[in-house]
Amino acid sequence: MFVKPISFSRKWLVPILLGSTLLLAACGGGSPTDETGEEATTAPDSGGADSGAEPTAAANEGAVIGACANPYFPVVNGATWTYSVTGGIQDFSYTDTITNVSAEGFTLNSSFDLEGGLQRTQAWGCQANGLVALEYNGGPSAALSTEALNAEFHTTGVTGVTIPTNLSVGSSWTQAMDIEGDMTIGEGLTGAATGNVSFAANAVGTESVSTAAGTFDAIKVEIQQDFSLTANIGGVSMPVTFTGTTTAWYASGVGMVKSVVTEDLMGSTTTIELQSYSIP
Repeated sequence: MFVKPISFSRKWLVPILLGSTLLLAACGGGSPTDETGEEATTAPDSGGADSGAEPTAAANEGAVIGACANPYFPVVNGATWTYSVTGGIQDFSYTDTITNVSAEGFTLNSSFDLEGGLQRTQAWGCQANGLVALEYNGGPSAALSTEALNAEFHTTGVTGVTIPTNLSVGSSWTQAMDIEGDMTIGEGLTGAATGNVSFAANAVGTESVSTAAGTFDAIKVEIQQDFSLTANIGGVSMPVTFTGTTTAWYASGVGMVKSVVTEDLMGSTTTIELQSYSIP
């Protein structure tokens, strides 16, 4: 009796989770190895902007602090980027804003131009190897909701960094996140879900990229994404696995200017382009 509800929910679950995945992947998606070849490791409570610690006195507006300094993701209080997203279930836009910059991390606030006014607050950490997204899709603050599905995911473990400190042509890196959460499907069917999302990235060259925000000389990065989720609904286990590829372009002093994401399960391609930005 669970076949129809599970099939219906999966139709919505995949593109929603893909949207979450591509937004993270578009921000970099990886963890470089250091000179010893060991991968950097962190966790959601290890110094991110939402870890409970007050920003240091050095976190003045316009400050770029220590390990948070990264030319391909300028970490500055009040910096904003507005992107358009086309080619998915529906077209929309979103604006990222950086707040609470400290020596240990910062907060990335995202506002989506979608019905209901979805907001996402995501903790990031700063370490010697690079910038680290400490939460998948912003943690509990970004619950997923549609007519057929409600789900809330928490990040339980993070390895790697999202944007390496010394990003350059020839760089390669990986990142992985463990997630778990609760789901409600259809008419009150509830269950738990656990999964893993991982990224492997390679900086393959440089290209000139034109968007509504201007023309940029950018590093081209190719990213492989793997998503694996197992939901247990009414005693029935429902695995969801899919892969995707992202090509993203980053301009020094600006950040990500464009990305194109393709996933295999539904065969969709989504394009994200920078519309405007302001870096104090």
